[in-house]
Amino acid sequence: MFQKAKKAALRALVVPACLATLSLTAMAGNTYTSYDTTVGRFNGNGYSGTQTKETSGANGRIKSTSVGGGYSVDVRMQKSNGSASGGWYRNLKSSTDTDYSVDGHVDQKHGDSVRLQFSNDLTTSVDVQVTGTWISQ
Repeated sequence: MFQKAKKAALRALVVPACLATLSLTAMAGNTYTSYDTTVGRFNGNGYSGTQTKETSGANGRIKSTSVGGGYSVDVRMQKSNGSASGGWYRNLKSSTDTDYSVDGHVDQKHGDSVRLQFSNDLTTSVDVQVTGTWISQ
């Protein structure tokens, strides 16, 4: 009898926790999240954390808070494994009140893990710190 009560109590705790986790994951593509990364010099790259794609192929949005040293960087959205990249948004700069569209890709499907890839110009001789928020949609 004690075992049945113990199992029921465990289920009462585990099931809601799992459901809460699943709902947070599903919402990630519809919530702006922060990024803060260093983009390597001489055409180097930097990456945001990942989000779960909510709408297949949809464009994302980015709000650039800071691009260090007065530089500009390029940015695109891609699957977290580096495949299915959208087109580059060129010359992203600091802007506190504007959000920009970042191209999606037809192979970025609902439920896929996606990220932002940032890139410096070939002639940029310093690492550049970038911060802001983004949403994959």
